[in-house]
Amino acid sequence: MYIRCTPRRVFLFSMFVNDLESVYCEKGISGIDIDSFKVFLILYADNIVIFGSTAEELQENLYILEEYCNRWKLIVKDKDYNF
Repeated sequence: MYIRCTPRRVFLFSMFVNDLESVYCEKGISGIDIDSFKVFLILYADNIVIFGSTAEELQENLYILEEYCNRWKLIVKDKDYNF
């Protein structure tokens, strides 16, 4: 069963991951170049999209996300993974 994205769910998600971007910055992740921007993740509603310019960098970004989730006791549902 799929639970629809509600405003409360989106709000709680944003409160729990509000410092995720700073974690990636502190780790020195380079991300990908889009015009004049460096992008390493996108947070939208209750979804996270992670970028890497190589397979190794993408794997490192996933490890960082895993560490973050373990630290805050968050669970990532991999049903929607799309590589």
